[in-house]
Amino acid sequence: MVIHNPSILFERIKHKEYRIPQENLVELQKQEWCLETLNNECYRPIDLLIRPLAPHLAGLYTMMSKTLATKATIPIWEGFYKPFVSEEDPDEFRILLALGPDVDGHLNTAHGGVSALMLDEAMGNMALMHTEPGTPVFTTYMHTTYKKPVPTPSVLLLRATFDGKRSAGRKLYINASLESGTGVVYTTAEALFLEARGKDGPKI
Repeated sequence: MVIHNPSILFERIKHKEYRIPQENLVELQKQEWCLETLNNECYRPIDLLIRPLAPHLAGLYTMMSKTLATKATIPIWEGFYKPFVSEEDPDEFRILLALGPDVDGHLNTAHGGVSALMLDEAMGNMALMHTEPGTPVFTTYMHTTYKKPVPTPSVLLLRATFDGKRSAGRKLYINASLESGTGVVYTTAEALFLEARGKDGPKI
């Protein structure tokens, strides 16, 4: 049995309202399918602490907070969390994002490594929802299946879910998918995250 302990990220949902930057909101609202998440009260927008990077995380997470935070890479990266209600209504983590041309591996097609990185980020955030507050997690295994090329530029949906049946102790199994938002699944992944012990990593 896994006890659902809200992390610092979840505490922010309950105690601090996060507002999506207006520029990002306007772009996302242009996609009709994004409204299902944006207008759904079950999915609360959360501050992922990387855009801008939280002061206490200075020098960390530079891949997503700096390298891939340009207009031509991943200019939009907004997270949403639906809390766990029951086994029949489990929690889900979503990210609405925009991809630019500078992540291409082929013409108008995102590099496969970028897809894997984004899936890893989404699953890592979901893993944090199931750890003690402030405890970091590390990816120890990740299996990625590439189903279709990811077009660029594009606005996409990431989904991550927690596998409570397989998870136990410090081991957290997470599943995720990168989708078009209109039914096309581009890439899927499953991963095992390990909750850090003691001074294994920086506090989040």
